[in-house]
Amino acid sequence: MIPNTEKSVICVELIEAQGVKALVIDVATGPDPSKGYDISREEVAESAGVSWQDMESKSKGEKISFIDRGRAICGKNLSGKKG
Repeated sequence: MIPNTEKSVICVELIEAQGVKALVIDVATGPDPSKGYDISREEVAESAGVSWQDMESKSKGEKISFIDRGRAICGKNLSGKKG
């Protein structure tokens, strides 16, 4: 089994070999620390208005909901769109 961080590296290499800049956003909800990503899950959570520390006690479903909201906000921020 290949760890997610190694999968991310492989994907980035494949994408960037095609001349496209890759951006890796961590949307993991598990207990492992966030490292090696362009945008950490902590930053994604903060985009949704909650700290990762506060999210640790939440259920997996609640974490996914917050991370999904934060991911969408990060995407809008990166594209320059409002709302």
